[in-house]
Amino acid sequence: MPLLRFKLTSTDPPRECEVAYEIPEAEWEFLKSFHHEVQRLEETRFVQNRRGGQISLKWSIGQPLKSNADPVDVEEVAALLLRLRPFVLKDEPYYFHKVKKLLKRRLEHKALRNQLDLLDSGFELRTMQQQVRIMGRDRHVISVPFVMDWLNAYEYHRNSSKREAVEADLGILRDSQNGLPVMLFALVEMIKAIQGLDGLVEALIKVEARELPGFTCPAEWLSTS
Repeated sequence: MPLLRFKLTSTDPPRECEVAYEIPEAEWEFLKSFHHEVQRLEETRFVQNRRGGQISLKWSIGQPLKSNADPVDVEEVAALLLRLRPFVLKDEPYYFHKVKKLLKRRLEHKALRNQLDLLDSGFELRTMQQQVRIMGRDRHVISVPFVMDWLNAYEYHRNSSKREAVEADLGILRDSQNGLPVMLFALVEMIKAIQGLDGLVEALIKVEARELPGFTCPAEWLSTS
């Protein structure tokens, strides 16, 4: 059973504490396997080239609202979605929330839990929703439930009933590659959260290998454990 002993430090004001956690061997091997799968995700051209979605809306008096989007390389996105699947589907082994809950259960310090909460907000698109608001008929387009419906409608399960609902919510946005460019806004944010979760796992792996003494964090996170 790996023993992880490391320091949590801040610089303004300077604070420091040492923590130690034991992680069961099976869970430790799972975390290392998760790290490997994220590396495979990061090998895709989409992530390597830091792709995203770009879309604009144009409105003129007396004219219907129009949308315009830069074309997206569908083959590049298809390769991305294939490797993204284990992290975004609930029944898959590396589903983001499964890994997050494991870490939150084992890493009890406030600073580490706060970091996991921030990553959770990113994955659930709560942070992005404060900046981008696109409403369908009765729900946010920039939301995890909508993104998952879109993925299941067009990529993972090709569900025709979900496709009808998704197209109705997308409105004119569906004219640009079935709404793919706007979905990439959300997917990029979710990928960043997955990478952030993996950053913590990778740091723990380095701690166990004695390649990293600890982490830095905001001073207020060290006020109480």
